[in-house]
Amino acid sequence: MLRTEAMANTHTTTPAKVTAIVLTCNRPTRCVDSVWHNTLAMQGLEAETIVVNNGVETVSLPPAIAGIPCRVIQMPANIGAAARNAGIRAATGEILLVLDDDAYMDPLLARKAVDAFSANPGMGALAFSVRNGKEEDEACLLPSVFHGCACGFRKSAIVQAGGYPDDYLYYGEEYDVAFRLYGAGYSIGCLPGPHRVRHVRDQGGRNTARIIQLLVQNNTKLLWTHFPKQFLWAAFRNVLQRYRLVAGRENVLPAYLRGLRSVPSAMLRGMLRRKPMDRNIFRSVVALDKMELSCRRLWSAGAREVVVCGVGKFPSLWLAMLKRYGLRVRAILDANACWRAQCIGEVPVVATQMGVAAWLEVGLPCLVGTASAPENERWRDRLMTEHDYSPALPEAEFSSAGGIIDLLDLCRTSEFWPKRRAIQSRPRRGIWSALDLHSDDSVESPVSGDAVYGRNQHR
Repeated sequence: MLRTEAMANTHTTTPAKVTAIVLTCNRPTRCVDSVWHNTLAMQGLEAETIVVNNGVETVSLPPAIAGIPCRVIQMPANIGAAARNAGIRAATGEILLVLDDDAYMDPLLARKAVDAFSANPGMGALAFSVRNGKEEDEACLLPSVFHGCACGFRKSAIVQAGGYPDDYLYYGEEYDVAFRLYGAGYSIGCLPGPHRVRHVRDQGGRNTARIIQLLVQNNTKLLWTHFPKQFLWAAFRNVLQRYRLVAGRENVLPAYLRGLRSVPSAMLRGMLRRKPMDRNIFRSVVALDKMELSCRRLWSAGAREVVVCGVGKFPSLWLAMLKRYGLRVRAILDANACWRAQCIGEVPVVATQMGVAAWLEVGLPCLVGTASAPENERWRDRLMTEHDYSPALPEAEFSSAGGIIDLLDLCRTSEFWPKRRAIQSRPRRGIWSALDLHSDDSVESPVSGDAVYGRNQHR
């Protein structure tokens, strides 16, 4: 991890308050363009820029841009995301902005990030809002994990957590880092407001087949390293199903099969590093605690069937929770066409760009919060638009119990109820108290929390 060796050009600077670390590999023109942009975006701060070059093509930069020192660390070989550790070691700033070479920060984003870390001593990492060239929001499928192309770290936190893993190459490493930060007791926040990172997604060096193979391999390793054993196999089935469907859509099924052949060795490497997350921390990170609270409220309000909006990263974990509370999932709605005519377990997935009004009209509650943060927000907006529902959610905060933060307050599984119909022929009495996020959570449920989390969900 942080043991990565590198060759750096000799350049001394006065200590900075914030360091931008840009990782690049054989895209020198793109890299120089983004470095100039991002360095200028840090004007007014005690800052520095470090480029970590994994490629053989030279990256040429002046010693300073707008008075901000710049330097290049040349790696002896392409070691993937682990090369960021060389930049972390060399950084003099306590606040690190870790960027890909095709990520462009909005003006003031760096200053807002510094302010957020200063205001929240327990925050180890900061997720940024990321938008691509098609004006689409990008994010990890798990809202409690930052996007790998651009994020912020407190240097002392990322060092304590062990830095970036040295056996992932690329893809999935952000989950590994985030899980270790949570395990070390740090929280992860999200930078609110209009300040974003633009991810132009330069196609240079991208190989879809190789990406699919690495996604299968690295996600397998991730699960066997960090997941509590009772959740491991269900999540693994979700990983295999998702990337088989993506490989089919991208016409790279042979790459998926190569990924499958790497599974045994990935499991072994994960077990050799195995340090499963504390169960309570894990439940918060994957929103199982919030799903359990929603299940209790649904049961108390008389609901027996629901619709889930968004497949998300590990749907089988949430489906098992709903099932054990006696709640039947009629369907999972998802906008991704690769889910067309698919099922997760026995639950059909409806791949649709349509809204949710039809489901609401028959009196089915819709659960939102199991997908990526942007997708959760889209489902929420559809519900509010189509059914005139305005949830009274508190504003996002940078601290919460257990050191876990709900990114954009959308990691919470939020209940959206029909306003004008009874729930499955039940009287509406008790519905609005169930919606109250500050109501008594100790309602009766068909099973206890211990029963939910005490069984092996892969059986």
